[in-house]
Amino acid sequence: MDYSRGLLGTGGWPEVNNNTSEYFNSFYFGGKFSLGLRIAPNGKRLAYEIRPLNLQFGNKGFVLGYLMFGIDIKLGKYLENW
Repeated sequence: MDYSRGLLGTGGWPEVNNNTSEYFNSFYFGGKFSLGLRIAPNGKRLAYEIRPLNLQFGNKGFVLGYLMFGIDIKLGKYLENW
């Protein structure tokens, strides 16, 4: 869930005197679905992730799809003493 609030219509030509502005506020709902593979070798600090399918969707017709590749650093045993 997201909430947007702002001002539309600022600016324009000062000599025309049509500088009308309008406030807006909207709620947005959505979700995400991902499918991929994570390779995390034992004894290595790096893990690799590839997600060929990522979908984000929401109200008002919002749909986004993309490919993602990531490299993660494992901190597990380094944070045990904190």
